[in-house]
Amino acid sequence: MAILKVVLSVLAIAFACVTSASASDECPSQVTISISSIGYDGAFAVELRSGTRPGSNVEDNVTMVAGDEHTFYDVCPGTYFFAIGPDTSDDVSVTSYFDVEFDGSTYNNPRMSVYYSSSTDGGQTVGKARKSDL
Repeated sequence: MAILKVVLSVLAIAFACVTSASASDECPSQVTISISSIGYDGAFAVELRSGTRPGSNVEDNVTMVAGDEHTFYDVCPGTYFFAIGPDTSDDVSVTSYFDVEFDGSTYNNPRMSVYYSSSTDGGQTVGKARKSDL
C-alpha cells in the first residue's frame, strides 16, 4: 500500500509538471516594452491588457522606472495594449493596440518603446484615461 501511495504521488507531480509546461507551450510569444521619460522620474505601473477598451483584462503587470525594459512571457494570440501611469495613480496613458499572432508555425514577438512625458505640449496628456474605465 505504501508503494502505491508513492507511485500515485509521483504520477500526480509528473501530471502537474506536464500541465504547466503545456500552458506555456501553447502561448510561447513574448511582448517587450521599454520606457523612456521626460519630466517624470518616479516608478511606473505598467499593465499588459488584453482586449479592447472598455472591458479589457489585465494579463500581467510590472513596476518599472525610466530606462527599463521588460519582457512579458507566455503571451497568447490576441489584441493587447499597455496602460502606463504613476505607480500609485489610477490615471494612465494607453498605447495603441497591437496583435500577438501565430501564422501556423511561428509567433510574432511585439516590441514597443514608450516615451512618457508629464508635459502637456504635444502628444498624449498623461492621465488621459483611468484604469477603472479600461
